[in-house]
Order: sequence, then structure tokens, then C-alpha cells
Amino acid sequence: MKVPERTYARSTPTPAEIAELLNALHAAGTRDSTVQLFRRLGEFPPRVRLAVNIKNFMGETIRRDVNNVLLEGLQPWERGALFDVQTSGVSVHLREVAHGLLNVHERWLVKRALSKPMLEARKCEQRIYKPGKKLLDDILGKP
Repeated sequence: MKVPERTYARSTPTPAEIAELLNALHAAGTRDSTVQLFRRLGEFPPRVRLAVNIKNFMGETIRRDVNNVLLEGLQPWERGALFDVQTSGVSVHLREVAHGLLNVHERWLVKRALSKPMLEARKCEQRIYKPGKKLLDDILGKP
């Protein structure tokens, strides 16, 4: 699996930086799906973008243990888009803008903050409420 290189993330890039990224990706002949992903993310206000990206990250934590955000903490199309940016030949600064638009750094922060609760939750997968069973049946016995 192709893994993007780790880089600094500019989490709240300016509109000019986003436009520069999009123009550079287009000029480099990058896949349209990659350009469209970063265009769409750039159109969101930063707090909405953060919420969307953290939601995507949390979805990945349900599927698997996330040890490396760049490997397991991105949706496949997000990882592919970052890899496209990396191989497009754009400047390091613009690669940082792309990482920021995907909130890669913030995903690392969430991973670090929630790693223990996620591990505990994973250990307790069978602790679920089963519909149709009364909560006190196990304690009081069925009538």
C-alpha cells in the first residue's frame, strides 16, 4: 500500500494557498478526483472541514486499530490523494497545504487523545444492549 510521506500540516490554509495548490495540481496533470477533493475541502469553513475529517478518521478507527494515521487513519481516497500530491512535484509548502486540508495533524491529536478509550472499547465489544431483553432480567430473573 502506498503511504504518503509525513510532513507538516497547514491546518488553516488561506484561500490564496488553496488556489495555489489547486492550480499547481491541475498544471501537474494530477487526477481530477484528487483536485476535486481538495477543492471541495477548501470550500468548507475550517471548523466544518475539521469535523468532516475527524468523522472520516473515527470511521477508520471502527474498522481497524490505527497506529499510523497516514497508513490506517485516512480513507483510501484521502490516502491516494495525498500520494498524488506527493508525486505531482508540487512544492513542500503546497504538500503542507494538502495535509492541512485533510487535517492530518489533528487526526494524530485525536488518535493520541483517544487511543486508551478506543483500546478499552475494543476489549468490550460484547457489552451491548440486546433489544427484547429487559435490563433487569439477569438480576431479577424472568417472571
